[in-house]
Amino acid sequence: MYKDFLFKSRAKTTALATAAALVLSGLGGAVSAATYDFRAIANGAGFTDSTNTARPGGEADWNTRVGAGVGILDVGTGISVVGSATTSAQSSILAYFDGGAGLGACSVVTASGQCNPANDDNVGAIGGSANAGDGTFETLLLTFSETVKLTGMQFRAEGHGLFNGSVKINGIATAIAGGAWSGPLIGSVFSFEYIPVASTAGSTNEFYIGTATVSPIPVPAAGVLLFTALAGGAAFGHRRKTRA
Repeated sequence: MYKDFLFKSRAKTTALATAAALVLSGLGGAVSAATYDFRAIANGAGFTDSTNTARPGGEADWNTRVGAGVGILDVGTGISVVGSATTSAQSSILAYFDGGAGLGACSVVTASGQCNPANDDNVGAIGGSANAGDGTFETLLLTFSETVKLTGMQFRAEGHGLFNGSVKINGIATAIAGGAWSGPLIGSVFSFEYIPVASTAGSTNEFYIGTATVSPIPVPAAGVLLFTALAGGAAFGHRRKTRA
C-alpha cells in the first residue's frame, strides 16, 4: 500500500516537473516572426485572410481587397492584422494598397476600389500631395489580433522608392533612413502619422508601409513560476506523507 502511494506521488511530481521544463524550453527556443508584405499584395501577390480564405492581391482599398474588419493572416504564427486610417479632421478613411509602394491611405475610392484622386493614396495631407503644406495629416493604423513585438518596418516614399524622412510612430516623431525602422515596440495597435512639412520640392514626409514584421510574445515567466511551484508543492507534500 505504501509503495503504491509512493509510486503515484512520484509520478505526479514527475509530470508537473516535465510540464515546467516544457514551458522553460519553449521560452528558451526561437520565436517565429510574421512578415506582412503589403507591397507584394498591392503588386498582385495572393494572401490568406483571417477567415482562412485565399484571396488575390492587387491595387485597391482594404475593404475591397481584404474585407471590412477582416485581417491578413500569417499562417505560421496565427497572427492577423487589419489596416485602417483616420485624419486630423477626426474622420475615418480607408487603408489603401498602392502598386509598387505598399499600404497607404485614401479618402475617396471608386466603385472598383481605386483611389480618387490617384495622388491621395499615400499617408500624407488630407486630399493628396497638392495639400502637403496645409497642416492636415493622415494616420495609418495596424491592428493585430494579439499583443506582438513590432521588430521591423519598410517604408516607401511618395515616388515609391525607399523612404527618407520622419514619421510619427505611436505619437513619437521618428527619423527613417533608407526606408528601414527596426523598433522594437510592443502592443496590438500601432499608429503611423504623416508629419506635415512645407510644400516644396523634395521636402515631403508622405509615405507608404511596404512591410511590417512582428513576433508573438512568449508565455509569461509567471507561467513557469506557477508550474515550478506546483511541482515543488507536490514534492513537498510527498516528503511530508513519507515522514508521517
